[in-house]
Amino acid sequence: MILMSESNKKLKTIIRHHILEIGGLLQKEPKRPQFEYAFKFLYPNDRGVDIFAVKPKNKNYIEISTGTDLIKQHKSKFDASDKKNKISFIRQLRRIIARDKFQFEIISNPERFLFVIIDGVYIKKSLSINTFYKSVQSVLSCALSCALLIQEYFEEDARLEDLSTRKDDSSGLYL
Repeated sequence: MILMSESNKKLKTIIRHHILEIGGLLQKEPKRPQFEYAFKFLYPNDRGVDIFAVKPKNKNYIEISTGTDLIKQHKSKFDASDKKNKISFIRQLRRIIARDKFQFEIISNPERFLFVIIDGVYIKKSLSINTFYKSVQSVLSCALSCALLIQEYFEEDARLEDLSTRKDDSSGLYL
């Protein structure tokens, strides 16, 4: 077992503190051999989305990411779409993510359609809470833009009130 350096231990503590400070709810820590360490947290609250903060091994950056699977109804409509509509949807999705200068992965196979939005935050001496917060907010904002695109493509019966941002909204769209 390789021991973590003092600077990596300090950065891990700082990231954990930043997650809690911005209102994230820590979940189980993912363990993967390619990670120095990783955090999974709900953001911005308990009805939020899963966000990951990952420190890859032997790298001087962290990755802030979130992934979205198409739900069963959307996946069925995607599968039923013609090739032109599928390509158009994927291009629009890529355009949204690339516009915000994020890295991304799109996985499309018969079982699932998943896209992951990834922001790389390079670290010089330390990681400020402002830098961390802006990265998390930017990834979340991009994911919400992608969710709206999904609704546009696959929910012909969407209503204006489905897009409510009120806290008492029962549709589950409020984060």
